[in-house]
Amino acid sequence: MASFWFLDGKNEENKVVTNPNIGYGVHTIKYADGKTKEFYQIGMSANTTGISIYIMTFSDKNTFPQTYSSKMVKRVLPDIVSNSKV
Repeated sequence: MASFWFLDGKNEENKVVTNPNIGYGVHTIKYADGKTKEFYQIGMSANTTGISIYIMTFSDKNTFPQTYSSKMVKRVLPDIVSNSKV
């Protein structure tokens, strides 16, 4: 079952510990100690330098960069350079 997530960046004590983020889908994160946690499959967070995109569905951390990095650099890098104040 897919779902929409909004995380305000605050912990249980209502202290800000991260930037707010949004996400969609359900993915089970498995930790080394055997514990699991439900989280979103794909998410986004704004920060002081731009936007971070989170893709959580790959079991192998190399799958996404190996498959898409050359395509992403061609699309993203020109925008970064043209919007740069360097």
